[in-house]
Amino acid sequence: MAEHSDAHPLRWSWRAAHWWGLAALAQVSLSLPMALVFHGWMNSAIGNRYEQGDLFANLSTTFRFDNRESWAQLASQNAATGAVLALAAMLLGMFFAGGWVTMAYQRQYTMRTALQGGGRFFGRYLRVWLCTLAVLALWSWIVYGGPWRLGVLGLGAGLPESDWDRMESFRSEWSAVGLRLAQGGIYVLGIALVLTAGDYARLRIAWRDTGGVVREYLGAWWLILSRPWTTLAPVALVAGIEAALVVLAGLGARQIEGALGVRQAGLEGVLVLAAISITLVALRCWCRGARYAWAARVVEREVEPLPKPFAWREHVH
Repeated sequence: MAEHSDAHPLRWSWRAAHWWGLAALAQVSLSLPMALVFHGWMNSAIGNRYEQGDLFANLSTTFRFDNRESWAQLASQNAATGAVLALAAMLLGMFFAGGWVTMAYQRQYTMRTALQGGGRFFGRYLRVWLCTLAVLALWSWIVYGGPWRLGVLGLGAGLPESDWDRMESFRSEWSAVGLRLAQGGIYVLGIALVLTAGDYARLRIAWRDTGGVVREYLGAWWLILSRPWTTLAPVALVAGIEAALVVLAGLGARQIEGALGVRQAGLEGVLVLAAISITLVALRCWCRGARYAWAARVVEREVEPLPKPFAWREHVH
């Protein structure tokens, strides 16, 4: 059923529960293999060596020391599996992005529309992902490589090259701490901007129905830099809502864990913590859809479509 109303993006995304629910289910399913492996390791490590409930709320220092070698071996063995699962999650994210974009432009909530969009744009969104990885690698080199070390530590702070790692030449330790914090903050902001540019690139590709991925990726950067308030304000608002949900979920989980003392662990506490985690994953997927819906309205207003016939332009205009 087509929806021609101008519903608020948060409300619009909420109505597409079938899509963000499926995305959440996929993410939770991908996390299960690693969780089951860890559960099996915990069973073998604990055995009958500890009292029931003694380790639930907090793994003791003795436990961590006694099992340090087997834990390191487990982490090493699961590194490849974790990498494969992370790659699978990224590929699924591109598919779900195609569904969100298609539903946002067609003003429809049907599963068929979402699945068609996911398949239609998957190849092009894969190339956007590669562009994003290249820019992230470049940004990491700028902030943590030669440009930062030479420009900020050397020319800006006046530190000798031999002291660029330790920064012991500063008279105050807070100067070094502040510079590290500034470096981390700049890096995080840059990553957020790169990911936002990727979202706008996907929306531009779908809006113009073009295969010129690099052109639209550069166009997304120009759109953001030329209209920063228009493009970034909606994304920042949804990111703030998402951050608030994460904080609330963390506080709730912390309260439950705090109430679980020695010998008080039970199935109820485990289920509540699992429910909080799954609910948070689902709500973050909902926020993801709202972010696409909001940014799609920006693209509709600011980006001129191509003159060729376009399947869903009639739904928008």
